[in-house]
Amino acid sequence: MSSEPLTRESFLPPLRPITKPKAMTLLPTRVWTEQDWERIRLGYGAADMDEKWHVVTEDRTVCAFRSWTGREIYAANFAPCDGGWRIASAVVETKRKIYRSISPEFDATMLYGVLSGVVLGEEWSEPGVELVSTAVSGVNPSTLLGRVALHHFLGNRSER
Repeated sequence: MSSEPLTRESFLPPLRPITKPKAMTLLPTRVWTEQDWERIRLGYGAADMDEKWHVVTEDRTVCAFRSWTGREIYAANFAPCDGGWRIASAVVETKRKIYRSISPEFDATMLYGVLSGVVLGEEWSEPGVELVSTAVSGVNPSTLLGRVALHHFLGNRSER
């Protein structure tokens, strides 16, 4: 893994900014450790077609892009706090041709999932799986269909 952070220019085709941002009313409440922040700061690039997210950090703003389209979906502003870093504010894309937001809870969960599950490679907890799969398909998250719903949004993460 490189110690140099990924940038928008690291990707071809070029990554495109949010066109119609809306402030997120719910944010993940997690406090990320200094070690987590250093890893998030480096970003993440999808390695194959089964991965769905590119992530870059610009100063203290973490930007999450869909890997297939290069469209920015989330931009989260981080701030230092006791014990690490937290999301102080965030925006989500609201142009319906680009992204269909389901609910504030869904967006907060997806942002958390991109950061913890995709960038950090952590296992997703059942509450996150349940919220995403229920919001999408109304199915039990422990079933294959529930896991497919989660994969639809988060994709795979290559082991590197």
